[in-house]
Amino acid sequence: MKRIRNNPRVKSLQRHARQKCWRWVEARVAILTGEEAARGMRLLNKKYFPWKQMLDFFAMFRRREKTVFAIRPA
Repeated sequence: MKRIRNNPRVKSLQRHARQKCWRWVEARVAILTGEEAARGMRLLNKKYFPWKQMLDFFAMFRRREKTVFAIRPA
């Protein structure tokens, strides 16, 4: 998180939807808080059900705060 706060620019590997080729794209990362973070967690829970709920159960024992990142193309 410290690196992202200092420099939100990243390179992400993107796969073309119909081909097997990959390419690097420039992107920006944002640390989400509040309602944006809650919406992101809801979307992840919906997409990765039931696996996300199982991982969240085990994450309860770590007692760490969850962090949600948004990666957007630059």
